[in-house]
Amino acid sequence: MKATPTVFQRRIVIGAVMCVAAFALVGARLIDVTLFIPDARVSKHGVAGEVARGDLIDRNGELVARDLPADDLYARPHLFADPRLAARLLASVTGADEPRLAQMFASKRGYVLVARQLSPEARAKVQRLGLPGLEYEPDGKRHYPDGRMTAQVVGVTDPDGNGVSGLELGLDSKLRGERPGGPVQTSLDTRVQFILAHEAAASMEEFKALAAGGLVMDVRSGEILALVSLPDFDPNVRAFAAGNPPRNIMAQDLYELGSVFKIFSFTLALEDHTIPNLDEQIPIGNGFKIGKYTIHEAEHMPATLTVREVLAQSSNIGTAEIALRSGPRHQRAFLARMGLLSPVLSELPETARPLYPSNWGPVETATIGFGHGISVSPLSFAATAASVVNGGRRVAPTFLKHPADARGEQLISPATSAAMRVWISVWTWSA
Repeated sequence: MKATPTVFQRRIVIGAVMCVAAFALVGARLIDVTLFIPDARVSKHGVAGEVARGDLIDRNGELVARDLPADDLYARPHLFADPRLAARLLASVTGADEPRLAQMFASKRGYVLVARQLSPEARAKVQRLGLPGLEYEPDGKRHYPDGRMTAQVVGVTDPDGNGVSGLELGLDSKLRGERPGGPVQTSLDTRVQFILAHEAAASMEEFKALAAGGLVMDVRSGEILALVSLPDFDPNVRAFAAGNPPRNIMAQDLYELGSVFKIFSFTLALEDHTIPNLDEQIPIGNGFKIGKYTIHEAEHMPATLTVREVLAQSSNIGTAEIALRSGPRHQRAFLARMGLLSPVLSELPETARPLYPSNWGPVETATIGFGHGISVSPLSFAATAASVVNGGRRVAPTFLKHPADARGEQLISPATSAAMRVWISVWTWSA
């Protein structure tokens, strides 16, 4: 006769069945995650399912920024035979602060963060030390293949993968957006960026300047193909030299731009029809008296110049006289309509509010006419200059790849724009 199972035997069987079921569920989930959810990966906090920050690529698909695997290194100090030696060795291969490690290791308690975002090479060096009590947690580190060349415009992220400057901050929502981990294509062309960076550095060296910069913009689409700000820094190590290298001088610094601003005085004059005859003689003399002030030329000028020669010779006096023909009210309204009296908006978070006089009278009109008494960012100037030469349509600067033509409302007549294109080309050639 078969014996009836005891209560204890039934409990053992039930427990075994529950254990098998639990292991089966865990195994099924592991298979699901590893085989059927290929985009799942371990996050910075160890939670499966969160994907990496998206790549930044240039207009041709070249990589600009990408998350790469890295490790956070932790230590259990009570396992070190010599905590001070361990601190010195770990600091030497990870770049961590040795006094901090020595202080934290001295207590021989707890779970100490040694260094974040170790590269595979740095991890290999740590492992060769042969120290006990070291543990690694998976993390990621943002890598910038072009290094210094794109530092200010691309920006950087913090150790937790949050954008803190440049396009990393301005495009943060896209990089974490609907398709997390997917690439975001910028308008930048790294080939043009390389050329511009080289020329800016050469000019900075030639003139012993403290800073230099430049940008290249498509006047029809508003796309920024390149933007350089010097001094720069290495975004991969966040090592800052003298000066203020993280600052993007092209977007967030203001300048009295001087003679290049004269193109707006001539654009306004053409729109107002105050210079119908380009061969009209403008008196220059030895100075132009306005109120209690006298405007002089930077260089010797003839006694008179034609209107077309005023721009070609970059005459301050001639430009001031032409600006005064439109007057303070028209000049201010024109510059406001062109966007020069407001901060320029783009995907870059760095921007600046222009400086201009609250009391805008004849003296201010004359000096603003040749680029003094008003300060704007170079990016703002470029966007407005683009509107002058692109057929007269408003264009917004953008760091995302756009269709070929993204011009907006008509700001000046096509005829004025065509005349200014010719005039600027002659002026540039003469200079």
